[in-house]
Amino acid sequence: MSDATAQPSSPTHAPGDVVHAPSRVPYGGPGPTPYRGVVLARDDPRAWADTVAFPVPDPDPVVVRAPVARCLERGVLGDRIPVAWSFGITRWEHPQSLVPGPPPSA
Repeated sequence: MSDATAQPSSPTHAPGDVVHAPSRVPYGGPGPTPYRGVVLARDDPRAWADTVAFPVPDPDPVVVRAPVARCLERGVLGDRIPVAWSFGITRWEHPQSLVPGPPPSA
């Protein structure tokens, strides 16, 4: 399936799933293969590293769980899920914008 015909997946992605997003391509231009991402758990410390809530590069997993649980209870996170992208940054994405599996080869 090419990126042109790839449809965004259902909103269900499990931690560890490989995904790509047709809108995330190198340099934001058409042509290159989209970046590859790996879905993280919402309480994965990598999703919170170097944020206002946890301004350290490697937050303690135990410390991360309690505030994340409160955010989930209050609906603060909405439907977004963290994705660790191959360009080295973790971003919170709408699941509908993600396509399961690695990007197609160039």
